[in-house]
Amino acid sequence: MLYRLRQDPEKIAQTVIASVRRILPHLTLDQRQRLSQFQFKTEVDLSFGGGDGPTVPVLYGDPSDPYLRYDEDFMKASTPEGERALDELRRAVYVERREIAIEAGDLVVIDNRRDVHARSDFKAHYDGTDRWLLRLGVLRDLRPALDDCLSGTRIIARDRFTTL
Repeated sequence: MLYRLRQDPEKIAQTVIASVRRILPHLTLDQRQRLSQFQFKTEVDLSFGGGDGPTVPVLYGDPSDPYLRYDEDFMKASTPEGERALDELRRAVYVERREIAIEAGDLVVIDNRRDVHARSDFKAHYDGTDRWLLRLGVLRDLRPALDDCLSGTRIIARDRFTTL
Protein backbone atom coordinates (compact mmCIF):
# COMPACT_ATOMS: atom_id res chain seq x y z
CA MET A 1 0.00 0.00 0.00
CA LEU A 2 1.16 3.51 -0.76
CA TYR A 3 -0.25 6.43 1.22
CA ARG A 4 0.50 9.90 -0.10
CA LEU A 5 1.36 12.41 2.57
CA ARG A 6 2.53 15.10 0.16
CA GLN A 7 2.71 15.56 -3.61
CA ASP A 8 5.81 17.13 -5.14
CA PRO A 9 5.49 20.94 -5.47
CA GLU A 10 5.18 20.85 -9.28
CA LYS A 11 2.64 17.97 -9.10
CA ILE A 12 4.67 16.01 -11.66
CA ALA A 13 5.30 12.70 -9.85
CA GLN A 14 2.98 9.93 -10.97
CA THR A 15 2.58 6.36 -9.75
CA VAL A 16 3.02 3.96 -12.66
CA ILE A 17 1.21 0.60 -12.60
CA ALA A 18 1.05 -2.28 -15.10
CA SER A 19 -1.08 -5.39 -14.63
CA VAL A 20 0.10 -8.88 -15.58
CA ARG A 21 -3.36 -9.53 -17.02
CA ARG A 22 -2.89 -6.69 -19.50
CA ILE A 23 0.76 -7.56 -20.19
CA LEU A 24 0.28 -11.27 -20.91
CA PRO A 25 -1.46 -10.92 -24.32
CA HIS A 26 1.66 -9.14 -25.63
CA LEU A 27 3.82 -12.22 -25.02
CA THR A 28 4.07 -15.34 -27.19
CA LEU A 29 3.57 -18.79 -25.69
CA ASP A 30 7.33 -19.41 -26.02
CA GLN A 31 8.13 -16.16 -24.17
CA ARG A 32 5.66 -17.05 -21.41
CA GLN A 33 7.27 -20.49 -21.04
CA ARG A 34 10.76 -19.00 -20.85
CA LEU A 35 9.60 -16.44 -18.30
CA SER A 36 8.21 -19.33 -16.21
CA GLN A 37 11.64 -20.97 -15.84
CA PHE A 38 13.96 -20.55 -12.84
CA GLN A 39 16.52 -18.50 -14.76
CA PHE A 40 16.06 -14.92 -13.58
CA LYS A 41 18.47 -13.54 -11.02
CA THR A 42 17.33 -10.68 -8.85
CA GLU A 43 18.88 -8.25 -6.44
CA VAL A 44 17.16 -6.76 -3.42
CA ASP A 45 16.39 -3.04 -3.69
CA LEU A 46 18.42 -0.89 -1.29
CA SER A 47 15.19 0.30 0.37
CA PHE A 48 14.70 -3.35 1.44
CA GLY A 49 18.29 -3.86 2.62
CA GLY A 50 20.11 -4.56 -0.67
CA GLY A 51 22.10 -7.62 -1.63
CA ASP A 52 21.70 -10.61 -3.91
CA GLY A 53 18.29 -12.12 -4.36
CA PRO A 54 17.31 -15.59 -5.49
CA THR A 55 17.02 -17.05 -8.98
CA VAL A 56 13.30 -17.18 -9.76
CA PRO A 57 10.77 -17.46 -12.57
CA VAL A 58 9.14 -14.19 -13.63
CA LEU A 59 5.76 -15.82 -14.25
CA TYR A 60 4.51 -18.42 -11.78
CA GLY A 61 1.31 -20.11 -10.64
CA ASP A 62 -1.54 -20.89 -13.04
CA PRO A 63 -0.14 -20.50 -16.61
CA SER A 64 -3.49 -19.14 -17.84
CA ASP A 65 -3.59 -16.48 -15.09
CA PRO A 66 -0.07 -16.26 -13.67
CA TYR A 67 1.46 -14.19 -10.96
CA LEU A 68 4.33 -11.89 -11.88
CA ARG A 69 7.58 -11.00 -10.13
CA TYR A 70 9.52 -8.41 -12.05
CA ASP A 71 12.01 -5.67 -11.42
CA GLU A 72 13.20 -3.73 -14.45
CA ASP A 73 16.35 -2.52 -12.69
CA PHE A 74 17.43 -5.66 -10.82
CA MET A 75 16.41 -8.66 -12.93
CA LYS A 76 18.68 -10.48 -15.40
CA ALA A 77 18.19 -13.76 -17.28
CA SER A 78 20.81 -16.52 -17.26
CA THR A 79 20.32 -17.35 -20.96
CA PRO A 80 20.13 -15.24 -24.14
CA GLU A 81 16.64 -16.63 -24.85
CA GLY A 82 15.52 -15.68 -21.36
CA GLU A 83 16.97 -12.19 -21.80
CA ARG A 84 15.04 -11.77 -25.06
CA ALA A 85 11.83 -12.86 -23.31
CA LEU A 86 12.59 -10.39 -20.51
CA ASP A 87 13.10 -7.64 -23.12
CA GLU A 88 9.67 -8.42 -24.60
CA LEU A 89 8.17 -8.29 -21.11
CA ARG A 90 9.79 -4.85 -20.59
CA ARG A 91 8.19 -3.64 -23.83
CA ALA A 92 4.79 -5.01 -22.81
CA VAL A 93 5.05 -3.35 -19.39
CA TYR A 94 5.83 -0.05 -21.10
CA VAL A 95 2.85 -0.39 -23.47
CA GLU A 96 0.40 -1.34 -20.71
CA ARG A 97 1.57 1.01 -17.98
CA ARG A 98 -0.92 3.43 -16.51
CA GLU A 99 0.09 6.61 -14.74
CA ILE A 100 -2.00 7.89 -11.89
CA ALA A 101 -1.66 11.02 -9.79
CA ILE A 102 -1.92 10.35 -6.10
CA GLU A 103 -2.80 13.39 -4.03
CA ALA A 104 -2.23 13.93 -0.32
CA GLY A 105 -4.53 11.61 1.63
CA ASP A 106 -4.86 9.06 -1.20
CA LEU A 107 -4.18 5.38 -0.55
CA VAL A 108 -3.26 3.00 -3.37
CA VAL A 109 -3.42 -0.76 -2.80
CA ILE A 110 -1.28 -2.79 -5.19
CA ASP A 111 -1.03 -6.58 -5.34
CA ASN A 112 2.68 -7.10 -6.04
CA ARG A 113 1.87 -10.55 -7.44
CA ARG A 114 -0.44 -9.10 -10.12
CA ASP A 115 0.98 -5.65 -10.78
CA VAL A 116 4.31 -3.96 -11.18
CA HIS A 117 4.67 -0.39 -10.01
CA ALA A 118 7.11 2.48 -10.09
CA ARG A 119 7.09 6.24 -10.01
CA SER A 120 7.70 8.70 -12.79
CA ASP A 121 10.63 11.09 -12.75
CA PHE A 122 10.33 14.33 -10.86
CA LYS A 123 12.74 16.98 -9.58
CA ALA A 124 13.57 16.61 -5.91
CA HIS A 125 14.27 19.85 -4.04
CA TYR A 126 15.41 18.33 -0.72
CA ASP A 127 13.83 21.23 1.14
CA GLY A 128 11.00 19.50 3.01
CA THR A 129 8.43 20.05 0.25
CA ASP A 130 9.17 16.95 -1.86
CA ARG A 131 6.87 14.06 -2.64
CA TRP A 132 6.34 11.91 0.44
CA LEU A 133 4.76 8.46 0.54
CA LEU A 134 4.38 5.96 3.31
CA ARG A 135 4.86 2.37 2.16
CA LEU A 136 3.16 -0.47 3.99
CA GLY A 137 3.64 -4.14 3.17
CA VAL A 138 0.86 -6.60 3.93
CA LEU A 139 1.31 -10.36 4.30
CA ARG A 140 -1.39 -12.92 3.59
CA ASP A 141 0.25 -15.30 6.04
CA LEU A 142 2.29 -14.03 8.96
CA ARG A 143 3.82 -17.42 9.75
CA PRO A 144 6.88 -17.05 7.46
CA ALA A 145 7.75 -13.77 9.23
CA LEU A 146 7.33 -15.03 12.81
CA ASP A 147 11.08 -15.53 13.26
CA ASP A 148 11.51 -11.81 12.63
CA CYS A 149 8.88 -10.67 15.13
CA LEU A 150 9.70 -9.15 18.47
CA SER A 151 9.13 -11.75 21.17
CA GLY A 152 5.44 -12.19 21.98
CA THR A 153 4.29 -9.66 19.36
CA ARG A 154 3.39 -9.43 15.68
CA ILE A 155 5.80 -6.54 15.19
CA ILE A 156 8.38 -7.41 12.56
CA ALA A 157 11.75 -6.27 13.85
CA ARG A 158 13.66 -6.36 10.57
CA ASP A 159 12.82 -6.05 6.91
CA ARG A 160 12.21 -9.43 5.28
CA PHE A 161 9.93 -8.28 2.54
CA THR A 162 10.68 -9.27 -1.03
CA THR A 163 8.57 -9.49 -4.12
CA LEU A 164 8.72 -13.27 -4.12
